[in-house]
Amino acid sequence: ELALDTGFLWPARHGIRSGNHSRPAGGDRLFPGSDTRRRGKTLFCSLRALGRVRLHSQFVAAFAQQLGGPLPMQERKSPVLGSLHPGFTAIVIGGSGGIGRAVLACLECDSNAGAIIAMQRGDGEKIDITDEVSVAEAAGRIARSHREVDLVFNAAGALTINAIGPEKTIRAISAEAMARQFAVNSIGPALLLKYFVPLMPKDRRSIFASLSARVGSIGDNSLGGWLSYRASKAAQNQILKTAAI
Repeated sequence: ELALDTGFLWPARHGIRSGNHSRPAGGDRLFPGSDTRRRGKTLFCSLRALGRVRLHSQFVAAFAQQLGGPLPMQERKSPVLGSLHPGFTAIVIGGSGGIGRAVLACLECDSNAGAIIAMQRGDGEKIDITDEVSVAEAAGRIARSHREVDLVFNAAGALTINAIGPEKTIRAISAEAMARQFAVNSIGPALLLKYFVPLMPKDRRSIFASLSARVGSIGDNSLGGWLSYRASKAAQNQILKTAAI
């Protein structure tokens, strides 16, 4: 089964309204100190829905930086993770980012999880999703050490690359900048499908999930702008949809 995450959710009871451009209550100020940790428990547990719960990356990164390790959460069963094989193996790509770290913390609190592997461009288990050789080598290492993978969660993506942010007008389109957006947000997930899906078991349920963005929706686009980022996320949506068929 291939899952696709294409939106956002902010817990309304925490003073944060739903919507694509919502921000934490009180402007940019996020919940500080112990209050962040308490609210963070709820957010991490909610993330267990994987493809169903959407998170604002700035909000996740702000409290994930304070945690330094998994939260002492009460065990909660997820319908999605609970459907996987007991002792399942999970890979989180982009595990050093805010959302990736939140997914890892959530998996670490799941008693059904076996091996949990974080992969990123920096330290640890390395992968560069814009480099096919790197993706192939990473999949080869996993095949040798774990043979099968039940869950692959891709949290890697980029909005601003090399200090170039999203376009506000068609006059700002750059072929080079657009190509970099597609390399990270479209071709990267396609390469992960190519090399990691063959490692997923055929005799039981497995999940491939990749983080997209609501702005990748063509039907939901009423504001314009952000051409390269929107197009790259729309392309990722089509790639996963086609692969799922």
